[in-house]
Amino acid sequence: MNINLFNPSNESELNALLQSTTVVVDCYAPWCAPCKIIGPFFEQISTELPSVSFLKVNIELFPEFAKQNNIRNVPTIIIFKNNAPSAKLIGFTSEQKLRDFITINA
Repeated sequence: MNINLFNPSNESELNALLQSTTVVVDCYAPWCAPCKIIGPFFEQISTELPSVSFLKVNIELFPEFAKQNNIRNVPTIIIFKNNAPSAKLIGFTSEQKLRDFITINA
């Protein structure tokens, strides 16, 4: 069981999870085919970095979060440090590029 991968169910839970020192957020939509492909990569990488929190955020359930973070395309991966966005990767990417992005920026 992965203890650092979260799927928040409401705004207050999302905001509490973002308070962690480093958080990697996978912004997705359930209808998005590239999101479905990248999801398992994201989950695998989350098991390799136990000191980092990973969130999967359905932008349809959290439209305010999407608006605040200027998310116009999915998938979008955002790395938050101390509750502020510090890096963003927009669109589909390979597993290795995703791993490199997270490792370098987390």
